[in-house]
Amino acid sequence: MSRERLGHAGFLGFLATQALGAFNDNAFRFAMLFAIRAASEGPAQSRLTGLAQVLFAVPFVLFAAWSGTLADHFGKSRIIVLAKVTEVLVMMLGVLAFASGSSVSLLCVLFLMSTQSTFFGPAKYGWVAETVPEKNLARANGLVQMTTMVAIVSGQVFGGGLFESYRDDLSTGAWIFVVVAAMGVATALLVTRVPASRPEATFSKNPFGDLKKTWSAARRDRRLLYAVLGIGHFFLLSALLQIDLLVYGEDLLGLGDAASARLVATAVAGIALGSVLAGRLSRGRVEVGLVPLGALAMGLGILGLALCEPVPLDIQVVSSGGLADVLFLRGFWVQILLVFLTGIAGGLFIVPLYSMLQLLAPAGQKGRFLAFGNMVSFVGIGLASIFIWLPAELGLSIRTQFLMIAVLSVIGTLGALKIYPEACARFLAWALTHTFFRLRVRFADRVPEEGGALLVGSPASLKNMLILVASSRRELYFFTPPKRLEGRISSRLFRLLGDVSTGADNTPDTFESSGQVLRNHLDEGRLVVILADDSSAKGGVDTPALQATFKLLTQGFQVPILPVHLGGFRRRALLPIVHVTFGKALPPNSSLGVVEGAMRALDASSD
Repeated sequence: MSRERLGHAGFLGFLATQALGAFNDNAFRFAMLFAIRAASEGPAQSRLTGLAQVLFAVPFVLFAAWSGTLADHFGKSRIIVLAKVTEVLVMMLGVLAFASGSSVSLLCVLFLMSTQSTFFGPAKYGWVAETVPEKNLARANGLVQMTTMVAIVSGQVFGGGLFESYRDDLSTGAWIFVVVAAMGVATALLVTRVPASRPEATFSKNPFGDLKKTWSAARRDRRLLYAVLGIGHFFLLSALLQIDLLVYGEDLLGLGDAASARLVATAVAGIALGSVLAGRLSRGRVEVGLVPLGALAMGLGILGLALCEPVPLDIQVVSSGGLADVLFLRGFWVQILLVFLTGIAGGLFIVPLYSMLQLLAPAGQKGRFLAFGNMVSFVGIGLASIFIWLPAELGLSIRTQFLMIAVLSVIGTLGALKIYPEACARFLAWALTHTFFRLRVRFADRVPEEGGALLVGSPASLKNMLILVASSRRELYFFTPPKRLEGRISSRLFRLLGDVSTGADNTPDTFESSGQVLRNHLDEGRLVVILADDSSAKGGVDTPALQATFKLLTQGFQVPILPVHLGGFRRRALLPIVHVTFGKALPPNSSLGVVEGAMRALDASSD
């Protein structure tokens, strides 16, 4: 299957299709909510509004399994077109519902619209996973998230404006939803066609049984579990912030409804920018190291809102002047900046997680796993209602609620790192190579994209391990000389980076258990790295323990052996540049002398 270029008409058509869908969903939903609220009052108004939120979320849980199976069985591009055609029909029903003035009819259409979106979601993200190469996956998801966020905000604003303009004749104004849906059909026809990934997939009568199987499969892979739970964590925090920012603006800052809504829009704009930044900072890989960075920054931003002393305004001041004037005249720029930076952090957080889920989902089952991710996101949104209701019942202030959200963010982050500590290692490697020097990798394509391989380089140091982690798109497992493990802190850092070395002496017998662990990694198709000691000969691997480990790892294994050279720092511009060069793959039966010769050749060619 051909891989899509991000500037190709097929991908641009896809971006337009999903953005038009997000715009239409939110515009219709907000116009409908305003119409329902205008037609009711008191307790009935609250009940109908709450019911609307439930009906919007239920299909994402109820039909998650079927939507994933459908996307795998018929093909993602085909489902995208069918979903957009269905959207036209649903929006026509919406016109009739607005004409009837019946809240029940509007709620039924909302349920149908949400169901259509449920089946569109797995096809949308699955299409990206199947057509965009891994090196462009993070950038593609960054663009998807950015356009989605812009479309969501635009749709919400447009829906409110449409209601105000056509309050007495909403059925006429609602035809715009049909027009936008038809535009979505036109752009969907531009989307690059992809065949069905699993045409033999069958539909289960019990969708929850399929969800249970998907959950069990995710639990067996720590990386998948990390991605799925991280997505749920993001939407939990997002839903909490969306509500609390409105209350924060109205109750503490003294802003009106419109100005408070712009606080939420500021956060969404930050997410859009953060999503694009995540794609650029990933530099041709799925950079999981950005997730802890985004989580840390989100927690700090929310904590800042909790600790920042608000300056309430008279509502007259807000209504008489523009929001920007009020913010800068009365010192609100601090709150706006915190909200915006929290949004940027959210973009850095969510894009790698979606990319990770797309990449790791088994071939032929991407629709199924992405549908499960959609379901988890709405479970997070549902849990948010509990976290909003409970503090309100306890009479906690909005600043205390922000503090609780910050604590929740920290707990979720620590729990995620417990599941997948390698994300912390990726973060350390990313921070090092973006702060202290610039990294240049030569012949990265020589490292196999899948399957086991043995990499051999020198010298062994924490810095070089971080450099290699940053240089590889795949996870690495290291064997280093024993004295590198001295000290509790350094030992933990080395193990965090994937070092399986054990023991305190320098004898081959001591490392037999470590070698067996590494053999298991090779057997399971992973990358193993042997780093020689500083005291070894230049370009050599001459310590007895390392020689014994090399022999143990190469006997009986048909995996390629790649020499690796880490070049010296060369200062250009502001930051020094370090070069990593991957040598040509050597035969599995190569002797240690042959490998050392290849390492010396790489060293000589880099001088």
